[in-house]
Amino acid sequence: MVDLPNGRLKASDLMVDFLSVAPDTSVNDTLKLIFKNNAQKALVLDDGILDGIVTTYDFMRNIQWGKDDIESMSISDIMTPIVYTVFCEDNIRHVIDMLYHRGVRSVPVLTDGMVAGTVSRKQIAQLFADKYAANYKAKDLMTKRYTTCNVHATLHDLFAKIDAYGDKYIIIQAEDKVAGIVTSTDILKYLYRQPEKNSSSPVKEIMNKCKYTAKKTDKCADIAHIMLEHNVSGVPIVGKRLHGLIRFSCFLQFLDLEL
Repeated sequence: MVDLPNGRLKASDLMVDFLSVAPDTSVNDTLKLIFKNNAQKALVLDDGILDGIVTTYDFMRNIQWGKDDIESMSISDIMTPIVYTVFCEDNIRHVIDMLYHRGVRSVPVLTDGMVAGTVSRKQIAQLFADKYAANYKAKDLMTKRYTTCNVHATLHDLFAKIDAYGDKYIIIQAEDKVAGIVTSTDILKYLYRQPEKNSSSPVKEIMNKCKYTAKKTDKCADIAHIMLEHNVSGVPIVGKRLHGLIRFSCFLQFLDLEL
């Protein structure tokens, strides 16, 4: 078991600022805001009161192959109205439990009924890197639960994978090697910017080169800092083949078990 600093770390100690929009903000304007800030989500506030949350995954699910006219949609049409929340005074153990067991990527932090900030898996990864990562290697924390797609597959094939597994980070493979990465943000940008969307287009049209990989013996502290500094949500663990994946949920799982 590991101990938190002074045993009293609270949600307010880790929370960060957030993007927000009103319920009647257009989907188009919200997307521009998210792209401009390189963000993954925005809170929906109605006169300062939390009304919902919208993520890049919500956009991606709703803007497919031109079936929806985003020009006529407001953010309230696609937001998730029910969100989990925590309070400023809540112990960080409760926050970790919420993020891990509820399967959410971030939680708003409330004080007096108003949103004071958010805590995401990224902040938990920072806590892990700063306090606990020194004695652990990639093989200790990596997950073997990940989604892959062949480099020669089509976007239709990719969407089928996402629908089947609900994953937002897809490893693109070529002959058992990591050829690239596709995230929900990559897909969203493609769907939004292409005037004529074609589901038969190859995956390699939107995949990004995998800039960061690690070996099973690499230190988790180094991997966590790469993810935080370069804003990547996963690092494939490779050797002669793909062995696993380190993602923010790996740090969450560790802390959930150890705290």
